[in-house]
Amino acid sequence: MLILALLISFAFFLLIGVPVAFALGLTPFVAFLLGGEIPHMLAAQRIFTGMDNPILMAVPFFILAGNIMSAGGMTKRLVTFCNVLVGSFRGGLAYINVVISMFFAGITGAAVADTSAVGSILIPAMKKEGYDIDFSTAVTATSSTIGPIIPPSIPFIIYGVLGEVSRLPFSGRLYSRGIVRALPNECGCLLCS
Repeated sequence: MLILALLISFAFFLLIGVPVAFALGLTPFVAFLLGGEIPHMLAAQRIFTGMDNPILMAVPFFILAGNIMSAGGMTKRLVTFCNVLVGSFRGGLAYINVVISMFFAGITGAAVADTSAVGSILIPAMKKEGYDIDFSTAVTATSSTIGPIIPPSIPFIIYGVLGEVSRLPFSGRLYSRGIVRALPNECGCLLCS
């Protein structure tokens, strides 16, 4: 009965045009009102406790930092710097795309901010230089996914908070868990390593 109420209320919110983020928040609230087993004061306390985590506040601020850097022209300066590093190689703009994504990921920690900031500048530049638009988009999308493994990383921060791996989100212990081993283990497969 409660699951049916969740599904119906979620579908209703989506049909009337409520944004998905708000629909996901309102749906459990409707189920809570229908169930009524938890005292209202306890529910309000749990909601506030879930939001009152200073470490998780880093997530929207990383995304905000990426947007501010893109609007402020830092992305163009990073392109110029990366051009000095790898621009002389054959296919230099593709290398610049990868290197700037590494720098940008180290600053923001968000793949989405990396894609929007770097892609808005480098995809048109790559198209102007004669690169295929599909290749330019693929390089940008692929290189921006490096963001979640370069500290400070939003998934690592969330993992550290929820898994209580480390009290300090930027500690070496937390980021050493994200290193992918390249050598196989005793059984020979990469899954067990």
